[in-house]
Amino acid sequence: MSRAVVLAAVCALAGIRGGQELAPRPVAGIGQPGFRLALTSFAATRAYATGTGTLVLVGTVRNEGAVAQPAEAVTLRMYALAGLDYMEGTTIVRLPAMEPGASSSFRWKVQPTAPDAPLVAALTLEQADCLPQVRVLPIQHFGSAPSAFGAGLPPKPIPWAAAAPVSGWADNGKVRIRALHTNSEAAAAYLWSRTPGGWRQVAFAAPMLEAMSAEGAQEPWWEVFKAKRYSAAMDKTSATLTVSGQIGVRWRCSLSYTVRVGSSVVDCAATLSPRRRMSLSGVRLPRLHMGDGSFGAATSEQIGASGAAGSAPRGIRWGQITAGITLPVEPPFPGWRVSAPATPDGAEYTLVSAEYGPRNVPMTLEAGSVRKLSWRLYALAPSSTVHDALKVGPPR
Repeated sequence: MSRAVVLAAVCALAGIRGGQELAPRPVAGIGQPGFRLALTSFAATRAYATGTGTLVLVGTVRNEGAVAQPAEAVTLRMYALAGLDYMEGTTIVRLPAMEPGASSSFRWKVQPTAPDAPLVAALTLEQADCLPQVRVLPIQHFGSAPSAFGAGLPPKPIPWAAAAPVSGWADNGKVRIRALHTNSEAAAAYLWSRTPGGWRQVAFAAPMLEAMSAEGAQEPWWEVFKAKRYSAAMDKTSATLTVSGQIGVRWRCSLSYTVRVGSSVVDCAATLSPRRRMSLSGVRLPRLHMGDGSFGAATSEQIGASGAAGSAPRGIRWGQITAGITLPVEPPFPGWRVSAPATPDGAEYTLVSAEYGPRNVPMTLEAGSVRKLSWRLYALAPSSTVHDALKVGPPR
């Protein structure tokens, strides 16, 4: 590629032509009269795809402006970008009139083209002579659902852990966590609880950790944890699974999961270390997909699960199991706050997680410095009320 072509591309991105700054192009769905459309949600109804089983995608558009959006002024399009065949639903929608504060949801059925294909879809708002609004949706895909436990060990309810090249687990006879590679190289994890009827899956966690960061004058962006190595350690009272890897290419990261004798709690810790001077703008803890689509039965109660703020417990009760996440009393870094992501529209699961971010400016970290975070996962059985989650104290 010639230097002239590269320079032309840079000038176009910068909005410059002939030494003059061009007027910025308007964005689709944001009209001069005052309507303001936003893609507020786009997700699969299930936490992940299995084999070539069909998936339902749900997208939601909301008018966040002060006046109504005219009918057919904006087009909504759903794209099956990779690994997906379209089956049902209108992929091109001329949006109807939408009053201020109103929203509309749309559904599409798709199917993986192969049992192990990477899956990506996108949803856009498009309008003549405007830049589109875009949401890209990568979908986790397994050839088959991972089993709770390969050989059924350990034979006794004692802390036990093991590691393999692409997976690892920790177990104490009451609660079990298994971490494994995915087809995107990002790590995922399953949480199980022991019930009178056997082991039951209570949550699927993916990504296992995310960080939003940047170098110098860059705009920050989110990157996910990718596992490189699994290791295990045990003693008489506890067992620990450690997953080592990186977030993007600029962060070293390790995650540890410890189970203890007689406890239904998994103590979790993350260690972050930048490879170069970085500005850290956010950290997301594991995104726990819990409930209907996660383990096959309706959620009966929840506590602080969607949109919660502060250090309130986050969890749900399903049948005789209460499961979720408990945070430290204070955020991990001075001047930061905590929030919780909302569950996507149409999802057959409840999204339970926490996101940390600065109140004002990002935190600057020097190369090689170390920062630590901690949290606790729990799966309590039997449980008669979701308020059993309050019995799980914050991490030390």
